[in-house]
Formats: sequence, structure tokens, C-alpha cells
Amino acid sequence: MRKMVDVVLIFILCTVFACNANAQYFGSEKIPKEIIEPWIEDSIQQYQAVYKFGFSEGECEMTIIINDDLIIAQTSEYEWSNEFNRFVSTYSNFSNVKIEGNKFFSDQTDGEFVFIENDNGSTAYLLIYDPWTYEFHEGGELGKIMGDSQELYCNGKFPQASLTLLSDSDLEKLTLHELKVMRNEIFARYSYKFKLGGEMDKYFKSQDWYLPYSDSANLTELEIRNIALIKKAESKKKE
Repeated sequence: MRKMVDVVLIFILCTVFACNANAQYFGSEKIPKEIIEPWIEDSIQQYQAVYKFGFSEGECEMTIIINDDLIIAQTSEYEWSNEFNRFVSTYSNFSNVKIEGNKFFSDQTDGEFVFIENDNGSTAYLLIYDPWTYEFHEGGELGKIMGDSQELYCNGKFPQASLTLLSDSDLEKLTLHELKVMRNEIFARYSYKFKLGGEMDKYFKSQDWYLPYSDSANLTELEIRNIALIKKAESKKKE
């Protein structure tokens, strides 16, 4: 009798995992594998976008930024802050990101860019094989593209410092003060807390988008490179 129970239990578990393997999830909704098609583009630039994963308190966004051979993949997740009585963002960066064809690769997880057909046409998604959201789904999780592909948005006067690799020519016409604001604005977008009462603290607290709550900033490789270039331009202005 015990052996029969064990066999039945193994059969049930295998059936559950087999079903999960044939379905992916968008939020809490199961998506049949049969209606998912590869999203193929001539240029990987078309995959630059923000993708929304999860649902409710587990919702998060993944931003993919493509600058030639440098590909950035960063997630922003939300957690409740009693201090501010609202959700605040925490950021994580993926390492060694590559896109080959419609396939996504990184040290943390892999995936692929796909379309899902429905009555209203097709919608673009990023399918992640090993989701990082707290609801782990055996078949993978789908992140829906938000807005138009390639159109990314950042708060601040100089959003390009977080979205594209800058060049010397981009900076040469800016004043020393503008360069300083551009550099520190990168940190401010991560809600970094500047020295209380200092110039940057006062400046960013006058901006309605700024909410200081973090002692650190999880910078992308693109932002790190741009900060180094901005500092170089600042040094030249001081000579």
C-alpha cells in the first residue's frame, strides 16, 4: 500500500511539473506555450525598452539599454516604506549581458524576446526562464513591453547621462555647474542622500521628482563610464 501511495504521489508531482513546463506566466496568468512566437528583429536595438514583470506587491520593471556593444539590464523592484508611506524602488544590475538573435543571456538568468498573439494583435514580451520575482514559476515568466520600444525616460535635466554613452563633444558646451548637476543627477535618480544642507542636497530637494532615502546607488556600467567622463570634463573646466 505504501508503495502504491508513493507511486501516485510521484505521478502527481511529475504531472504538475510537466504542466508548468508547458506554460509561462504573465503576472498570475498562465500563458500556453503554443501561442508564444519568437520576436525576431534585424537590429537588437529594437529590444531596448522597459519590461513589466510580476503583479501586485511583487511587481517590478526591467530596463534594457543598448549602446553598441554595451548592453545594460537593470531591475527596479518596489518595497513599502513606512517612513514615506509609499513604495520605494530598489535596483539590481545584471552582469555580462548579451543578446544574440532574439535570445537574452546574463550571469543571473537567460531568456528570449517573444510575441503573444491575441484577438487585438500581437504584444511583445521578454520571457525570463529563471524569474527573480518572489513567485517562482517553473515554466518562466513574461515581462510585457511598456510603451514604445526604444523610448526610455529618466527624471532630471540630463536624462541622457543614464541612457546613452556620452562623448567629449556632448559635454564641452556645458558649464561647470551643469556638469556637476549632470553627474550628481545620476545618483539622485537612485534616491541617493546628499550631504545635508549641501549644494546638491538643496538643489535636488527643490526638484519634485527627488525622494532621498538611500545611502548608496547601484550604478550601471554605462553610468559609471559617464561619471568618469563628466569628471574629466569638470577638471578641464577648472584649469
